[in-house]
Parts: sequence; structure tokens; C-alpha cells
Amino acid sequence: MAAWATHVIVVEAGKKSGALTTADFAMKYGQEVFAVPNRIDVPESRGPNGLFRHGVSPYLDFSSLLLPQDNVSNSPFDEDNNVVLLIQKGPKTVDHLANQLNVGEKELREQIFELELQGMVYLRGETVTLS
Repeated sequence: MAAWATHVIVVEAGKKSGALTTADFAMKYGQEVFAVPNRIDVPESRGPNGLFRHGVSPYLDFSSLLLPQDNVSNSPFDEDNNVVLLIQKGPKTVDHLANQLNVGEKELREQIFELELQGMVYLRGETVTLS
């Protein structure tokens, strides 16, 4: 799971749990890990709260996952936005876009995520289309 995800969010986890193992693997793979801050007197909070000692970012709400905006164009028809230019001609799969743009799938999925947040594209399954 940790190898497939671009972000891992730990909500509840005891001191020794599968969620913490997943978070550990995610950090080793260079994935971003978040933890939901919890009450210190609850055993299921020890895992997420303990992750903060390892530099994990707090997950406070959905905006915690947002990527820097300066990498993505604000206009769906801007020449700099190659993803949007490619799907103007019709829906494309993530794999096809990654091959066409010669970028890694993780980087591409991050850009698609940003474009979705801006309401410019939809990702359904593995297919990307214009909004």
C-alpha cells in the first residue's frame, strides 16, 4: 500500500500497529506521511501523535494535502499545461499521458490532483478528461 500511495494519513494507531508499519514504509519510499493529531490520553492516539517526533506533518483538513500552486497553470488552455493540452483532443489514460509527457506516474498524478482541485479535469478510474 505504501508504495502505491502518494500520501499516507494515519488517523488512529496503537503503539505497534499495521498503520505505523505502512507509514514507516511510506517514509522509506519517499512518500509524504501525515498524522491526525489526537488526544494524548487515548491508546489509539499514540501512533499518530508519535509520528510527529519523526517529522510527519499534521493532517488538519483537506488543505493539508494541497501541493504548491506555482507548478500548475490556472488556465486550462495555457500552453504550459501539457496535461490539459493532451486531453483537449479527448480522454486519455494516466499511463498514456505519462508516456506522452515522459514523466513519472507519481509526478503526473500530483499534477492531475491539482488540476482536479481547480475544477479543470476529472480522473475516473485511470482515465483523465476535461471538466
